Amino acid sequence: MRQVSADQAPFDRHEGQPGKTEDKSLAALFRISGALQTSLDIHLIIQAFYGGLTDLFGACALEYSHHESNLKLAHGILRRHRCNYQLTLHGKALGEMTISRRKRFAKAEILLLENLLCTLVNPLNNALLYQDALAAALRDPLTNL
Repeated sequence: MRQVSADQAPFDRHEGQPGKTEDKSLAALFRISGALQTSLDIHLIIQAFYGGLTDLFGACALEYSHHESNLKLAHGILRRHRCNYQLTLHGKALGEMTISRRKRFAKAEILLLENLLCTLVNPLNNALLYQDALAAALRDPLTNL
């Protein structure tokens, strides 16, 4: 399992000549990044991210889990080839994500995927904080009811 942290975005590790593939990747990065900024609902954020991955990589599956909040979300059916990531932001664990598909991911696709995950961590952190705030607002601190 690899760890993705927005503190160390892998944007500068790209190898090769710029061209149409890089333009397509950059456009996808901006499109997905914009979609992630539209909600604080964690379900909608994961769904938007999955939609962007499907558009970019074809048929794939995504599974996200956050143990502290007992949250587990899945889209699609996990396949043989998988990329597993531990998501963190400033040392705070944001959960684990598995992305899979039938066809093996190329190195360039993995790099793009990691860049996309870096755009996910801040909206994901905001959604988790919002979820915690909603839960705290519904609980009486004196009686814990």
